[in-house]
Amino acid sequence: MQDPDTPTAKRQLSRRALMGTTAAVAAAFLVAGVSGCSAPDPSTSDPNAPAPTGEDDPDFALRSSVVLAEATLIAAYDATIAMFPSLFAQLRTFRDNHAAHLEVLNIGGAIVVPSPPVTEVAASPTKALRRLAAAEGAAAAERAANCLTSARWQLARELSLIGACEASHSSLIVEGLT
Repeated sequence: MQDPDTPTAKRQLSRRALMGTTAAVAAAFLVAGVSGCSAPDPSTSDPNAPAPTGEDDPDFALRSSVVLAEATLIAAYDATIAMFPSLFAQLRTFRDNHAAHLEVLNIGGAIVVPSPPVTEVAASPTKALRRLAAAEGAAAAERAANCLTSARWQLARELSLIGACEASHSSLIVEGLT
């Protein structure tokens, strides 16, 4: 992955690039939504049915992967806030959103939340925010891809909502830099 602090990476966070990424993510969510609306599996179509956990969940590996990704984003926010306490008010809600995502995905605590890798924080608040925005954009794109691999439409829907939230985080962080 390219270092988000390079001049080339700064161009990738331009409004044009952000709009293009947003359009691509929206298209992927649309495809996921359309495929999720076509003939759902009758055994999983009851919205009141309890969600499967553990071995009975066909998406357990996918959920585990996304839980790790959410834990990694939380760690990135925590490290950035620890390094730059002045950013706490700006970043707290985004960090809390990821904690909520992790809780929703970890149904009944079935997934052992792994320790995320250590996050290096950039030397300046602006560079640290650019890195968070890049991480959010990458996470949003990954959630769109995850929607297409989910066996259950309910998880695809949840992943699309998480991805939309991550895309908005990226956009709002970048907007705050200008």
